[in-house]
Amino acid sequence: MQTVSVVCVIIVSWLLPRVATETEHHLSSIFRPNEHTDYCDLSCPGRGKHTLCELPPSGTGDQLSQCPMFQQPLGSPWLRNNLLNAHNGVRNRFAGRFRIANMKKLVWDDELARMARLWLASCERYSHDPCTQLHNPDIYTRDYRNVRQNVAFVVERYLPRYYDIDVIRYWYMQKGETPRPQLLDGVRLHHGQLNNYTLLTWASLERVGCAAAKYRDGFQLVCNYFPFHSLSEPAGLRGPPASNCPRTFPLRSRIFEALCTFEMDSANAAANRHAGMPFLPLLLLLLLLLLLRTIVSNREILTGTGR
Repeated sequence: MQTVSVVCVIIVSWLLPRVATETEHHLSSIFRPNEHTDYCDLSCPGRGKHTLCELPPSGTGDQLSQCPMFQQPLGSPWLRNNLLNAHNGVRNRFAGRFRIANMKKLVWDDELARMARLWLASCERYSHDPCTQLHNPDIYTRDYRNVRQNVAFVVERYLPRYYDIDVIRYWYMQKGETPRPQLLDGVRLHHGQLNNYTLLTWASLERVGCAAAKYRDGFQLVCNYFPFHSLSEPAGLRGPPASNCPRTFPLRSRIFEALCTFEMDSANAAANRHAGMPFLPLLLLLLLLLLLRTIVSNREILTGTGR
């Protein structure tokens, strides 16, 4: 009976941190280096004004509703967690399989996600945001010109349950259409082209932000990434996974063991484990253990061992 009680306590304490262990990442702004910078001051030659320069009074929802066959925006904390974990899962798998020593664990960036939502509102289903195709000539700085984008529109009458993960899998499977990278000096991996697959597995990326929308004839997912400079830079460094982490991401992730991170994520491991497991089965297991405890107690009383 004592063993059953201990197990019950462990399960209850394991369930409690579901909310408490989830933390927000406080990141410096990519687009506003200081409080005096305005989104509308950013240059975007291919579009006239930057995507983040949202002019009142129209909100993102109002603009999206003008898109042909639009039904609803898609977004929730669960979607964000799924997208972030799916990205890092793919990067972790890639780094382990191809022995990438400096692959970084991505963190969520709200500005990149907002930029993705505003691009959805442009009603461009298959085109990339021109503001994610800018060139930064300074190789020593990373700013708003170092944002890149993946886009997918899937023709589907009904929204799949895991549509976001399906899209990321589709982006990754583009590796079959991608020329094999060159290995220079036995260490530096170089790609000849940038596409959904090569961007998804680019080792030096640090942040991601996505947005999604449902239409009557399909759904769309847009993800923005930072920072990407040019194809002249190595896509990754060969070596044992997480053995050559940069000084800004010096730690090996405890969740995604082939990735480098800038913070200890052992506390978040519990939250991610909870997020990946349905709550109802855990509750049923707890009730079953409590029932077992009651049966054991009654049996002890009937046999006289509980005196």
